[in-house]
Amino acid sequence: MSSNAVRNASIIIPRHLLAVALLAFILCRHLVPYRDGASNLAHAMFAGLVVFAALRDGDSLPHRILVSRPAQILGRISYSFYLFNVPFLYLAWAIINKHVSDPPAHATALGVASAVFATAVGIPAAILSEKYIERAGIRLGKAIVSFWAVNETPGVRGGDAGDPEARPQGVGQGAGAVAAEGA
Repeated sequence: MSSNAVRNASIIIPRHLLAVALLAFILCRHLVPYRDGASNLAHAMFAGLVVFAALRDGDSLPHRILVSRPAQILGRISYSFYLFNVPFLYLAWAIINKHVSDPPAHATALGVASAVFATAVGIPAAILSEKYIERAGIRLGKAIVSFWAVNETPGVRGGDAGDPEARPQGVGQGAGAVAAEGA
């Protein structure tokens, strides 16, 4: 969204939108049952409204938090963290079950400990994954796309432009020629 669009939107959006959006999101989380796609959509819409409201108001603390360097880093590694989080939680739970005699008796403390462990191990793993796996994959993808773009003859995908037999039927021919060949 351009800065002009945000400025124009700020004319019609009340200044207290962040408070209203946050309240709507909290109410939605507690009042809308978390069972189906509609509830997921409602939660996502109100969460998006909270982020929009926070980013719209450049002077607010939520805005400064969302545009800070740590938030940008977490945004960049979020997919890798998403992939690593559950395996690290399973690892934490396996360690807990092996070394704690009665885990259900300490469920809250162990749940917090497993979350802290998974986060503390998951963030560095996600940073390494983003740096050495994701970026390499992006470079490889760009190289493949560049290779295809350079070696592609207009109108012919993957075929030899000099060999009429290699062209897909109808490429480089008028509609009448295709009809005549089929007759």
